[in-house]
Amino acid sequence: MNRTIERTLQILNYVGESDGVTLKEITNYMMIPKSSVFDIVQSLLELKLLEQHRLNDRKYILGIAAYSLGSKYTKNRSLFQVAAPYLNTLADKLKRTSFMGTLDGTDIIYIYKYAGDGAKLATCSVGSKHPAYATALGKAYLAYLPDEERIATVDKINFIQKTNNTIKNKQDLIENLKLVKKRGYSIDCKENEDLMICYGAPIFDSTSSIVAAISFSDVRNNDYSDDEIGGFVRECALNISRDLGYLETQYWDK
Repeated sequence: MNRTIERTLQILNYVGESDGVTLKEITNYMMIPKSSVFDIVQSLLELKLLEQHRLNDRKYILGIAAYSLGSKYTKNRSLFQVAAPYLNTLADKLKRTSFMGTLDGTDIIYIYKYAGDGAKLATCSVGSKHPAYATALGKAYLAYLPDEERIATVDKINFIQKTNNTIKNKQDLIENLKLVKKRGYSIDCKENEDLMICYGAPIFDSTSSIVAAISFSDVRNNDYSDDEIGGFVRECALNISRDLGYLETQYWDK
């Protein structure tokens, strides 16, 4: 581990456990040269991860940027806690693997995974990325971005054939996204991997902004039609969104 990063984290933790500490107190705690502590503290001040105490400018407390990071973590934890019961229950019912992901540039990054009882395939791992245009997760996310953001994102996509079924160009993707928005769920029919059929839907927060997408993946299961599975996934996504404060009765075209 990088020593400076490790020391920086130790300083943040130390300051966070106090009502304010001086440079001398930090130096004594760290047992390193004062000059080294000073350099780290000055950098943290510039990044607003630390700030001077309003009643004593010789003491330091956590800054607004540290609070912002913590808030983002809490928000993600809330998303996981809300979504997991819905995803796990439906994954078991459909005998599929459930995923949750978010957009990273033109890729979708997987942030949650649960292999349902009886699921056969589950190749994607948490933290992995795949092109958004070739996945049910990605298409569900792209379809519900604000228009300008969606157009800008689609314009950046470099279309590469993952399988014979992969969407080949921008116009085909745009038409597919219109269909996704109309019915409220997406399908990846062997577009990213030759055996996989995936169904996805978007997750919204209390401001009606998309915050994630979910999908259910495995080999084709003839117990349900595409529209039946799509409906299950759409309803699952809507229930998660409602628990996050989403107020609309539905998000797909009425």
